[in-house]
Amino acid sequence: MTSAITVGTADLLRLLAALQQTAVHKEDGNGSPWCGILLHCARDTDAPPGQREILAGTAGDGWVLGHTHIRCQGQWTRPTLWSIDDVRALIAAFHPKLKGNKHHVTAVELGPAGQVVVAEAEQDLLSRSGFRLQFTEKPLGDYPRQAWRLLSDVPLDTRPVDRTSGVPLQPRPRTDLAGATLGAFAAVSKIIGAPVEVYRYHQREPLLIQIGGVYRGYAAPAHYEETRDVARWPHATVHDPDLPPPPPRDGGGSVLKTGSGVIIKDGRADAAFIDLDEPISDFPAVEHDFEPLCQAATIVIETQFGGSSALAKAMKIAYPRAARLLEQLEDHGVVGPSRGSKARKVLAAPPDLPAVLAAIRGPEQPAAPDTEANPT
Repeated sequence: MTSAITVGTADLLRLLAALQQTAVHKEDGNGSPWCGILLHCARDTDAPPGQREILAGTAGDGWVLGHTHIRCQGQWTRPTLWSIDDVRALIAAFHPKLKGNKHHVTAVELGPAGQVVVAEAEQDLLSRSGFRLQFTEKPLGDYPRQAWRLLSDVPLDTRPVDRTSGVPLQPRPRTDLAGATLGAFAAVSKIIGAPVEVYRYHQREPLLIQIGGVYRGYAAPAHYEETRDVARWPHATVHDPDLPPPPPRDGGGSVLKTGSGVIIKDGRADAAFIDLDEPISDFPAVEHDFEPLCQAATIVIETQFGGSSALAKAMKIAYPRAARLLEQLEDHGVVGPSRGSKARKVLAAPPDLPAVLAAIRGPEQPAAPDTEANPT
């Protein structure tokens, strides 16, 4: 069985660049078992048919850890560990291929003797013609087996205990993190194009991190000393400047002079005067646009798939917007709660769609009277 895959070059380089941020960079002589980026193929059973093959990667140093995946075609028969130097060389060699060709495809084959061959998909991997890169895998034997356990969900009832008394330690609001830890995930956020979500369970427990719908991270606190946990709020001094009050604005860029009630528009005084003490009432009703949510409900129910990425692609919207629509659909009972990187469970069947859309839109508002046809 050939151990080879094809993958979008842009996706592959983005995956490797993101994993570089949490990887051990100085490999020579440091004795760390975490050195390198571990890659393996898997199947996403929650993905639509034809999109289930994925290439997953993991990299960390025990204090920070990152794990993400991309779509691919084909399968590797074993995991492979790549050195950071080889990853840098691969990115430098294949990045120019994306110029003028965003859909460039790369093939990666694992040889029986530990050789990795990376080539343009149009070329024969085993031939000597065409552009390709070849390097040797790193030994897998010492790679830490607890990496994926660290990334798993932490039970909400977990509470560390005092080593002397055995009494559970109460959670406190402070967690110390090293600057390099924050910088690594900020860089990943920029590469993936999604904000960093931080999940904190206890000041003595690691932080779990999610970026977009495909990246899971782990960050261990920098300190565990009890004396560092006593602060209940930040104690750094805040210095307020003595600024004059800002002038009120009417929302269109013109200044509203509250002293005289004269409205200044485009540098000239308007003839209107207002009584600022008079309460304003009779606001027009707010018109709600339910169509995006109705469109999302239709797609999710008809496809019976509740994934944020698939919904974003179908509606041609950003991933965070699709995630918020799914949260609203959860409130309407269309989908179940979030399951991390897995798609939400769809609770409504296609025959339920008309009732769901009617519930989202709510009762119809009475039409406004036609004053011209019915003069008073």
